[in-house]
Amino acid sequence: MKDWRELVKVEDLPGDLAHVARIIGVEAAVKLAEELGGGTIYVPQAQSAVSAAKQRFILSHAEALARNEITIRDLRMLTGISDKQIARYLSGTDKADPRQVSFL
Repeated sequence: MKDWRELVKVEDLPGDLAHVARIIGVEAAVKLAEELGGGTIYVPQAQSAVSAAKQRFILSHAEALARNEITIRDLRMLTGISDKQIARYLSGTDKADPRQVSFL
């Protein structure tokens, strides 16, 4: 027997939820509505949401950079982060301000 959720179409979903379904898929949108429906959520811009992952990615390639297997330009192209910011990450001078509150 099929789960009724498999029969949901984008056209069945109201307004913003239909837009979300077109981006992440109907199944994921329905699950989101089931879990968080009726509330308001803030979706940060991708840049701020993934910056820590990009920093870890850059740091994980530090040895390859030292061996000249990749360049800072390669890392820039892969992450969209400036050469100067990549250099800060690699040098360890881009530390979080201890006065800033972490929400994580």
